[in-house]
Amino acid sequence: MLWILIAALACTKDEGTDTDSGQDSADTADTVDTGVLENAVFMTALVAANTSGDQDEADQFEDWVKLSNLGDEPADLGGMGLSDGYPEEQPWILPELTLAPGDSVRIWCDDDESDGELHANFKLSRAGEVLTLLSADGAVLDRVSWTELEADEVYVRSDDGWEVE
Repeated sequence: MLWILIAALACTKDEGTDTDSGQDSADTADTVDTGVLENAVFMTALVAANTSGDQDEADQFEDWVKLSNLGDEPADLGGMGLSDGYPEEQPWILPELTLAPGDSVRIWCDDDESDGELHANFKLSRAGEVLTLLSADGAVLDRVSWTELEADEVYVRSDDGWEVE
């Protein structure tokens, strides 16, 4: 799976066109934009309507996104941003956190930062939207879009893109 993600990193968008395929980026369900080829942190799963799955530390069923380090070196997430409204809205900034190679972290997307430092200031829409991961300097590292997801459906990155698990 890592080789596919690395290959996806070579794909950049220029004025709405996926330069790797020549397709209009609006026609692709999931696109990686990046100018940071050494990035190894990606969104690998999300739930946009968590009603009975995993619970956060407050025993609440909250939406979430999983960030994973798919590289061979530790990855510093501190200062990276997540946004469901980029570029119109300021991203939520991740706390200082280092992921070892192969490790993942769940970010709760519940608009309740008082629940802990891994709780973003936005919720995910089950009706669909675009979620963007940004580097500390604002470069787009990863982006995923989806259409309507049913309750408790997990949307996962696979070798073929994104799919409901």
